[in-house]
Amino acid sequence: MKGPAFAALVLWLAAAPASALDYFTLALTWHPALCRRLPQAAGCSPRARKALVLHGLWPEKTGDRQHSFAYCGAAANKRKFEQPGAWCSLPALELSAQASDDLDGSMPGRASCLDRHEWQKHGTCSGLSAENYFSMAHQLTLRFSATKLGRYLSAKAGKTVTAKSLISEFESEFGPGSRAALNFYCRDVGGAVLLNEIKFYLTAGLRPEHPLKSLLARPDAWQRGDCPASFLIAEPNR
Repeated sequence: MKGPAFAALVLWLAAAPASALDYFTLALTWHPALCRRLPQAAGCSPRARKALVLHGLWPEKTGDRQHSFAYCGAAANKRKFEQPGAWCSLPALELSAQASDDLDGSMPGRASCLDRHEWQKHGTCSGLSAENYFSMAHQLTLRFSATKLGRYLSAKAGKTVTAKSLISEFESEFGPGSRAALNFYCRDVGGAVLLNEIKFYLTAGLRPEHPLKSLLARPDAWQRGDCPASFLIAEPNR
């Protein structure tokens, strides 16, 4: 996103109230792992992308282990559509053509209406419009995918890696101790432990023009991920 649209997002975010939340979690899924686990999922055909893709951008409150900070305002009435099969019963989002095209590129799960679910559950608590919320999430997905960690994942697809090696890649770019701003989550698929998702913790006052390093947060309620010392980076099925 460039030009007037980007400038408008900067102005909106500068004015958006951040006091209602303490930080954001950016959840990015390693797409081949998702498609290995759910091969019939919409967005996995004809082949998984060898990339981190957008799961969600979640406003968070410190100490809220149950993630009760969700479904804000009128969205509270949409909780009955919590199950994945019901997401397409939620209202379609009103996005510009550019934002819609961008989201198609970063969120394959949109084919199963993941975007509608993410907006109702999380986006409504962000203080942003749907347009600006998803534009921000898209930009962050692209930026973190282009980091040394993102490039390392692509290079190691099909191989077993260690959590320590991933942390090393991240800290070599963002500095010692920056690993507190991320966690790794794995899934057992057919007896193989696969990296499924990475969660990045970001400041409440997100600004798209700022360096990524300045956006990293270290939430007090930080919880360790569930990956073992080593795990597989899945590659797309041929």
